[in-house]
Amino acid sequence: MAVEQQLIAVAVPSDPGVSVLDVKRHCATRLPRYMVPSEVRLVEALPRTSSGKIDRVRTRTAFIGADWSLLRPAQRAEPRKES
Repeated sequence: MAVEQQLIAVAVPSDPGVSVLDVKRHCATRLPRYMVPSEVRLVEALPRTSSGKIDRVRTRTAFIGADWSLLRPAQRAEPRKES
C-alpha cells in the first residue's frame, strides 16, 4: 500500500487581504505542479528558536500536527523542551 503524501504550506501573509486561494494561485504560477501545496495555512507568526531562526519542529507540531512517521529519519528530531 502506497503512502499518499501531501504538501502543506504554512505562511505569514504580508498583506491582511491575502487569502489561501491567493497563495495557491501564486504558487501554481511559479512552481512545478508537484510542488504546489495541497493545503495552505495562514498564521500570524511562525515559532522562532532562541537564536531567531524559524523553529521547524514547533511549526510542524503547532500548525500541521505531529505525524513523525512520514518524515525521513534525519528529520525525526523530537521537539525541544523549553527551559
